[in-house]
Amino acid sequence: MEKWYDIKNQSGRAAIDIFGIIGDQVSAQSFKSELDALKDVNEITLNVHSRGGSVFEGLAIHGMLVNHPARVTANVDGMAASIASIVVMAANTVQIAENGFIMIHNPSAAAFGSSDELRRLADLSDQLRDQMISIYHKRTNIDPKELGKMMDNETWMNGREAHRLGFVDVVTEPVAIAACLDPETFAHAPTELVLEDSGLIQEIRAEWCDAPELQAEFLDFESFMAYRRNLDSVMIIRDRVTS
Repeated sequence: MEKWYDIKNQSGRAAIDIFGIIGDQVSAQSFKSELDALKDVNEITLNVHSRGGSVFEGLAIHGMLVNHPARVTANVDGMAASIASIVVMAANTVQIAENGFIMIHNPSAAAFGSSDELRRLADLSDQLRDQMISIYHKRTNIDPKELGKMMDNETWMNGREAHRLGFVDVVTEPVAIAACLDPETFAHAPTELVLEDSGLIQEIRAEWCDAPELQAEFLDFESFMAYRRNLDSVMIIRDRVTS
């Protein structure tokens, strides 16, 4: 069974990779067992590239890392979306690649049953939302009401924006991002992340690199991408990604 995480002990320093859907097939209890088996480690490096997963499992892992005596440094190597963003909030220091993303939104659930059962589920969802807001507030000091609005709107933040708002401490050099995103999973996934995940971003980078006139017209590749986002052709690219 393939796990969504990997934990290694490297002579007093541990490395934890979370590169899948949190809670998929393997529970947070298994994660805890392996974390406890690390015993005397002073530092943990947490590498994350995940679109999220189970809210309950993610909150449990957040608590495990917060309560662990080791100093935790989190690296967002691509994206920490949904509950994965809560996991990285457990770190003492959060680093993100310049082209990485953090996304926050409201927890969601699907259910059927009586009206009373549905109300209980709605109440539970509200409680989970409040818990997530509290975690984000502790790191960013953003007003909880404002954080609630950000979650309502499914807010995506690139490395610079996440740093400006206090979700991360350090912005690092851009990295190559492995495929992780299902474009239909989120309502407002950034165009450049959808393109990166599909491989089409390479086509646009090649267009930029092979056209001196574009390099003369636009300050940098990010400016060119901003221009491309406003073209009708981007909608065509989106159709290609989701078809």
